[in-house]
Amino acid sequence: MRKLASLISLLAVLSISANSYAKEKDPLIAGCMSCLIAGLGQVYNGEIMKGCMFFGGTLLGSMITLSAYQIELNGPTVDPGPFWTGIAISSATGILSIADAVIVANKINEGKAYL
Repeated sequence: MRKLASLISLLAVLSISANSYAKEKDPLIAGCMSCLIAGLGQVYNGEIMKGCMFFGGTLLGSMITLSAYQIELNGPTVDPGPFWTGIAISSATGILSIADAVIVANKINEGKAYL
């Protein structure tokens, strides 16, 4: 199942990358793609490195969140400091990714962004 999901994701990214150099970008598509996976809207807009950075930031926040879980004999416990820090990093990165994808798509359509 993981291999199938990875293959579908790879095909989606490759097909989006082929379309990323079109002259006009749809801000709604860019925003929805970043909503699904942080950074995917940037890849759609042709900003692959920025997309990787947004995805990495979200992944880092998720890893910090998961590191807050500690399994003990009495059951799992959660350290609230790293847990909420990771949630904040992941959430902020995801929201910024969506906003940036929409803004850049609009700038590309207006001719103000050059990739």
